[in-house]
Amino acid sequence: MVDGLPKGRKAIGSCIVFRKKHDGHGNLIKFKACIVAKGFLQIPGEDFTNTFSSVAKFSTLWILLSYMAYLNWHLYHVDVVATYLHGPLDEDIYMKIPDGVENSGSGRHWKLKKALYGLKQARRQWKKHLHEVLVSFGFVWASADDYLCCENRGWFVLE
Repeated sequence: MVDGLPKGRKAIGSCIVFRKKHDGHGNLIKFKACIVAKGFLQIPGEDFTNTFSSVAKFSTLWILLSYMAYLNWHLYHVDVVATYLHGPLDEDIYMKIPDGVENSGSGRHWKLKKALYGLKQARRQWKKHLHEVLVSFGFVWASADDYLCCENRGWFVLE
């Protein structure tokens, strides 16, 4: 939590989104709350410089699945929970504390260390972080598709 803001900076807004989770039969399981940034208030060049994040090519996916079927390999899918919350930010982003949060007195803000849902650069920061982690494990990225990488044993990872 930060008291005041650096000169020339302004904080973007935030809100709390409430949801109800239901099971497959429509029964209420639990209530969820998520703090999201009002990314539509971000100013290009001030709050973010780049939002681009590549998308996997369908042709890569089709070739990979065909190759796996030909070799009789098993396919495993990994779902990372709250992916956009894991990407460290390159920019200094200050966010207003949403209404209803304790200690949210006037003039107090949060300085974000990691991306948050709603930020323009959240997807890009997650992709950059994933790339760094996989490279540290010895994976090499394909030049034909930014979402395909392989490891020396021949295993492929498609995000």
